[in-house]
Amino acid sequence: MPHLKISNKKQNALIFLCWLMYTIAYLGRYSYNSNIKIIGEYFSQGKDATGLVSSMFFFFYGAGQIINGLLCKRYNKRIMLSLSLIVSAIINLVIALGVHFTYFKFLWLLNGVSQSILWSSLILVLSENLDDQHLKKAIVVMSTCVPAGTFLAYGASALFSTFTSYNASFLLAAVGMSVVGILWFFTETKVTCPTVKVTEKVGEQPKQKNKLASSLIVTIIIICVFAIICNLVKDGLQTWTPDILGKKFTLPNSLSIMLTLLLPLVGVLGATIAVKVQSIIKNYVVVLGIFFLVAGALLTAVILLMNVHWVPVIACMSIAFCMSQGMNNVITSIAPLQLRDKINSGTITGVFNGCCYVGSTISGYGLGSLVESSGNWNVIFWLMVALCAIAVIVSIIYLLFSKRKQKQV
Repeated sequence: MPHLKISNKKQNALIFLCWLMYTIAYLGRYSYNSNIKIIGEYFSQGKDATGLVSSMFFFFYGAGQIINGLLCKRYNKRIMLSLSLIVSAIINLVIALGVHFTYFKFLWLLNGVSQSILWSSLILVLSENLDDQHLKKAIVVMSTCVPAGTFLAYGASALFSTFTSYNASFLLAAVGMSVVGILWFFTETKVTCPTVKVTEKVGEQPKQKNKLASSLIVTIIIICVFAIICNLVKDGLQTWTPDILGKKFTLPNSLSIMLTLLLPLVGVLGATIAVKVQSIIKNYVVVLGIFFLVAGALLTAVILLMNVHWVPVIACMSIAFCMSQGMNNVITSIAPLQLRDKINSGTITGVFNGCCYVGSTISGYGLGSLVESSGNWNVIFWLMVALCAIAVIVSIIYLLFSKRKQKQV
């Protein structure tokens, strides 16, 4: 039996604290995206200009993910994670107090750099401090961070757009992240024991990670490509759904945002489904291929129903988003934590998440510009369908080669 260095109570507290850190960070990450339509109208900006702000965040966040994934094992997690939230809080506060749209992209660039510290470091903290039983619990709990945080951000935006201005969303994010950042600073050392692996037996020397097998390297490369496609679809839907509903079906801003709240709600379901499916089908690439197949079919349905009614459109979008959230959970949480004995969880998380935000960067400025130039929302949906189809084909080829290799052994 493993000799546990951290009590069950402390391990549960650590899981909750890591969940709270990343969930509250989404208030400061999506405070802009959840108000993108309102901000664009307020400052008389087109979709390419407003999308550029999102892309600035996503690009520098993605680049920072890769850098921080490589360096996070050297960080003082107590200081760096607190600093990440506090800096993001200050940036949100500056916007809440009122600045011209010209400065948004520069502030959001800095916000991306600041928040890029979080995920890889949190995953590394969990992998270093949890036993196998609590690690399984952490996979499920952390899978809800993104949908829960997104729901909070868009819910606050919908509420504030009805009773006040977009500035209130940024103010709420500033306050929330400041409080949680301070909480982490004063409690992190009480729930971690980073100098000792919790799964080691008494007197046992730490195991050295083996050289990566070629099959694992191929899997990692494919997951990186899938991460780009997944987040292009996920953030494309999340960012532009309010605008699509508002322009195509002439729905008011508050209602468009409220309907968009369906996306993160079903996102929780998608993350949970991913955990269940992954426990049955151990092959990450195959699991992702199944989710891409369903998402592509639903996005095709969106195109066909766009001129019918907004109810079936939002229903199909919601389930497609559910699939993309499930994929995101496999890529950024399940795989890195399950592979902790083969590769540093923080490093591989940084690489995967960095690739995710390549897709997010394209979803902001790229899709916004595509709509501006074509004047047709169907163009971006066909693009997403085509990318999903490519991912499915890659998954099938990978499965066939895997089975062929197994027969040769």
